[in-house]
Amino acid sequence: MLNVQEQTIAGINMKYILQNNDDIQRLSYGSDPYGSVPYGSITEVFTICSWITSKGGWNAITAYDIMLLVDAYLELINLGYTVRMQDINGTIAYYLDILDSGNDFTGCSFT
Repeated sequence: MLNVQEQTIAGINMKYILQNNDDIQRLSYGSDPYGSVPYGSITEVFTICSWITSKGGWNAITAYDIMLLVDAYLELINLGYTVRMQDINGTIAYYLDILDSGNDFTGCSFT
């Protein structure tokens, strides 16, 4: 079952599709004011793995990053995807340098 959410960002109509409670594909429907986003194209895919990578990798996680995930889980902020409790647990494991447990919780395959 798909959970579809819509949002307008900087004049671009975006549709978020949640699949398997894991990742969100941000799809545009329509185009931005400059015409550079074609109808129906996938513009970004967000997952916990890509979020951790954007933070510098599993071994660069900080306590602040964990708190961001908690805030997103509580729906106080939006990180661009739906944060699961497993994501928080895995990120705490990465923070504690327990790579295998972090991968088990998040589903990522960091080495």
